[in-house]
Amino acid sequence: MKTAKVKQHGVLKLYDRRYPGRIRQANGTAAATAPSVAEDAAYRTFVRQGKMDVFPLALKRIYETDPEACASDFLHNHRFGGASFGGAESDSMARFEAATWYECDQHFKTELKAYKQLERLQGNGIPRLYAHVRIPYDAVPQGARDDTPRDQFLCVHGLLLEDIPGPTLEDWPTSDMAPNMLKIVAQGAAETI
Repeated sequence: MKTAKVKQHGVLKLYDRRYPGRIRQANGTAAATAPSVAEDAAYRTFVRQGKMDVFPLALKRIYETDPEACASDFLHNHRFGGASFGGAESDSMARFEAATWYECDQHFKTELKAYKQLERLQGNGIPRLYAHVRIPYDAVPQGARDDTPRDQFLCVHGLLLEDIPGPTLEDWPTSDMAPNMLKIVAQGAAETI
């Protein structure tokens, strides 16, 4: 008896500090490109020097006490940049990249937690979570990939999700949609939980 091969589609949602969209904003302008080779090298050096072992704890405290804080605050011309945050001016880009990593990591952890909490509803309008993945950067030397504590800072986290056909959030709201329609849809979704 032959078994039919079922073709499944999925969506791989990546949380990469190099391409996080709004998080890479500086002065209200999103950086559409990845960090330069020098900026990425500064971040990797920051990680290898062990500074990322404690910096996320400082970031957590900063973000908890100042909800308006953002990654660009760590650039040399901003609140936590340069010598004002206990480091040389040259460290500001590494700290910006570290803050960008932290924000991406927080988005990943929040979404993973939400999918786990909504597990019983998955498959009915909420995509099934198939797996969460960790992809090492190409630039990470093979030996460093075994450095578990620091590996988390030198990889891309991702969620492999079920593909559910239908409209995307980018399609909402449309100009012909009643202003309160999005609120009604969100309320209906919340009530199903």
